Amino acid sequence: LTAKDVRTFLRDNTQWSQLLLLGGLVIVYVYNFSVLPLDQVPLGGGFLLNEMALFNMGLAGFVLTALATRFVFPAVSTEGEAYWIIRSAPVGLARYLTGKCLLFFWPMAVVGEFLVVVTNTLLGVRPFMMVLTAVTMLFLTLGIVALAVGLGAIYPNFKQRSGAQVSTGFGGVLYMMVSLIFIGSVVVLEIWSAHLLFITEAHGGTISWTQWVLLAGAWGLIAAITTLAVWQPLKRGISVLKAYE
Repeated sequence: LTAKDVRTFLRDNTQWSQLLLLGGLVIVYVYNFSVLPLDQVPLGGGFLLNEMALFNMGLAGFVLTALATRFVFPAVSTEGEAYWIIRSAPVGLARYLTGKCLLFFWPMAVVGEFLVVVTNTLLGVRPFMMVLTAVTMLFLTLGIVALAVGLGAIYPNFKQRSGAQVSTGFGGVLYMMVSLIFIGSVVVLEIWSAHLLFITEAHGGTISWTQWVLLAGAWGLIAAITTLAVWQPLKRGISVLKAYE
């Protein structure tokens, strides 16, 4: 099934040619960071730059959401009227949707990590922030892809003529809204936890056990939100596809 999806994508020039647009989008995104007047940042700007790294992570997540809306969300619907072959094949729907997630996760992760690492390098953030944003971006990418596959299974359109028609429907709009809420929630929690660490360090203090509890709670909440974004849409999508006639 994965090999079939890859061949279908490569044979459809209306899809792979849009990778040129992706390349242009990535170039513009990175260029905007390369021309930032970082030399004019006032003293103590290192704190500001490290905070910007977290906002940068959110912006990269928005870029991935746009890509997922066009390429990942229609993944189930592109089966078209041949969907009955999938249902009659000796492959469970859970494995089928998991395969879709794995297929799109790796290229999306490469794009997300490239955006985060390169732009953070241009910002000159500290190594801790580089590692934090890179690891968080992996979890964000997993949630973004799983949401796209899951909601694409909940709102399939097997009579579509192109993936663009699917992504502009109600399900595509709903996916973008849910994905942006997911990204915003994770970024806000990351900003709050990083801000607490930076403020404590700036005052030359040590993190108390109460602050460690708060930090653990914030990071645990991030893990819970990501797990919910991955598990719930796929579970619901499996139920909808099983009931589809």
